[in-house]
Amino acid sequence: MGRAIGIDLGTTNSVAAIKEGTLKALQNQESEDLTPSIVGTYKKQIYVGKLAIDRQPLAPKDTIYSVKRLMGRGFRDPEVQKVREVCQYEIVEPSDGTDDDVRVVMDGNQYSPPQISSMILKKIKEDAKLRLNDEVEYAVITVPAYFTEKQKDATRKAGQLAGLKVQKILDEPTAAAIAFGIDNVGADESKTILVYDLGGGTFDVSVLTIVGGIFAQLNIEGNMWLGGDDFDRKIMEHVLRHIESVHGINPRKDARFMIKLKEKAEQAKKSLSTMTRTDITIPGMLKNEEGDLIDVELELSRAEFERMISTQVAESVELVRTAIRNAGETMTPDQIDHVLLVGGSSYIPLIRKSLAAVFGEAKLLMNVDPMKCVAYGAAVLSAKWAENVECPKGHRNPGKNMVCDVCGEPLAVTAGSFEGAAEVTGIHYGIQVEGDGFEIVIPKGSSFPTPDPIKKRFVTPRENLKRIRVPIYAGFDAIASKNEFQAIVWLELPPNVPAKTPLEVAIKLDGDGILEQVVVRLLDGGGAQIESFLDRGNTLRSKMEKKLDQLKRKKDSGSGLSTDADDRFEEVYGRATQALSANDTALAGRCTEELEGILSQSGGSSEPEWERKAAGLCNWTASMLGYSFLLPPPRIQQIKTLLEQTRSALDKHDRAAIEARYADLDKATDEMPAEINFLFRVRRGIGAAREKKMEIEANQLRVALNDIESSMRTGNQERTLSLVHEIEPILEKVKEATAEERRRGSEALAEKA
Repeated sequence: MGRAIGIDLGTTNSVAAIKEGTLKALQNQESEDLTPSIVGTYKKQIYVGKLAIDRQPLAPKDTIYSVKRLMGRGFRDPEVQKVREVCQYEIVEPSDGTDDDVRVVMDGNQYSPPQISSMILKKIKEDAKLRLNDEVEYAVITVPAYFTEKQKDATRKAGQLAGLKVQKILDEPTAAAIAFGIDNVGADESKTILVYDLGGGTFDVSVLTIVGGIFAQLNIEGNMWLGGDDFDRKIMEHVLRHIESVHGINPRKDARFMIKLKEKAEQAKKSLSTMTRTDITIPGMLKNEEGDLIDVELELSRAEFERMISTQVAESVELVRTAIRNAGETMTPDQIDHVLLVGGSSYIPLIRKSLAAVFGEAKLLMNVDPMKCVAYGAAVLSAKWAENVECPKGHRNPGKNMVCDVCGEPLAVTAGSFEGAAEVTGIHYGIQVEGDGFEIVIPKGSSFPTPDPIKKRFVTPRENLKRIRVPIYAGFDAIASKNEFQAIVWLELPPNVPAKTPLEVAIKLDGDGILEQVVVRLLDGGGAQIESFLDRGNTLRSKMEKKLDQLKRKKDSGSGLSTDADDRFEEVYGRATQALSANDTALAGRCTEELEGILSQSGGSSEPEWERKAAGLCNWTASMLGYSFLLPPPRIQQIKTLLEQTRSALDKHDRAAIEARYADLDKATDEMPAEINFLFRVRRGIGAAREKKMEIEANQLRVALNDIESSMRTGNQERTLSLVHEIEPILEKVKEATAEERRRGSEALAEKA
């Protein structure tokens, strides 16, 4: 069995640790404890960590950093737009997938945030293998306490793409508290601890109780957009204003200078944690208006720096007070035994001074390395869940067992085993009701995993409804659509259901706080019930859910359908929703095409056949351009130009232009290289495997696809061929399962006939 490690996948830096008797950080190939969470391309080669930083000045637009802030988000998310304003690389809508996803661009190719994160995790895995001289198979990966379930799921997928078996997605404050509790709390002790975790990109505060090494989380608060990066930007703006004032130039568009300035700002921030003054010097990188080289030189005092960041520090302290208030009706700062300082930014003296004013100096603890303790806590759990435990009769068992698999004898549970750990969600889960209201089903602070679904009753809004549509959201806003969309559940209703008939919605979270199950049930005595099949990411099911919703809104907004056509639409729509609920995407796809036909024939569609064909070709072409590294540059430019022209014609609904551009684009994209066709074959195989619930094969294909793409980009033909041969049997297995299902379906239809 491979080794098990803990990984703190940070916004700015990542750390790996292992527990083997003692806790230790695993140094990377550069002999450093911290691996910068940065991925970049230069001269067609992908670099990760320090190697990417070294080449960032040479390829600033092809260097991806702070990708953690994009995990599990959609392009139109306001927070994604905030990242676009400050980063130098390109963030775009996905050419494949849904509009609740996002892509970053390196060397002209689109990558999802999980793909970028998987490259960081893969380096960590390979570096750990080098240090341990053994394979690394398992990992506990940490995330901010305020990560939503989509963001946690994206992190889990990144781990799988990196070839890791992800044991758990663990909140960072809980991980830090575990590292602290293992070494400092005895079996008969009880403590209440506040974890103040201020990293490079996020801030979390968590209140926990620890009894004999068992942790229970009372409350979490945080700000996903507060961290050391913000403090760096404050220093950068200070320097930029100095340059404008003294030299009369604005270097903000000079990418190489801005990279160097970021480096110097971070150095200054660290220096001011131990010194009262520091110098910022950048010689000979800028020219004045006369074209002469200039040197940037200025002194920054700790007092000036503290004035710059005072608002953000005060905000973090107020969140600390909120966390304590929400942890218990009578809880006060006096009841906190220790404040554990976590994250590199917690070294800043103003932060310690501000927290000491609330709790007293003696309660502030930094005896566990703030930069490593999150990884340490993850390593503790990873080791516990991966090791073998011997029962009193000598049988070997997985470490997570409470009783022996063979004889049923209880296994020894030591302090710090964490079998009794209780985690809580940092966000509300609920449904959208009439008027776009958000009705909470699982409130923030609820523990997970939920042993049984949490239930809440509602009523049907009108009489004689044919079906109930239940959209699930997560967030804090009273307006549902302003929160994060999770899934849609449809419930087909029997005839003549009265208004205000009771309706029950039940939601269940898994051990990582990720939405696992939704059940909607009509309480009319008939027991109509449906369980949602939940799937994450840019899958075919997600696309179909959105398409069905669009078609329904188009019909309801005044499509001019006849009564017969309206009835037929509703009947087909019902079959489509039932098919999706059963995860039969093939039937749902046929129903969707039929619905489009009904609207088109009745004048209710703005997408006639010639538009739909052109739009489909555009979508396929954009997806194909994700593999543009396999095409010669002249052909890429030709295809991009034709794609833009076709989309422009579609925007104008110009049939003649659309049909002309369609023919040109179809010809230009004909006869794709065999490599691209194979990559699309693998992607189709992943989709087919997921539809057949062949999750092991789907994960194997996803990991292989990532590896094959990387080897193709680097021109490693031998490695590419080896990987292709490895996954051919998996593709054949999925193909055979699909063919077998079709055969059984044909036999069933023949029997009915």
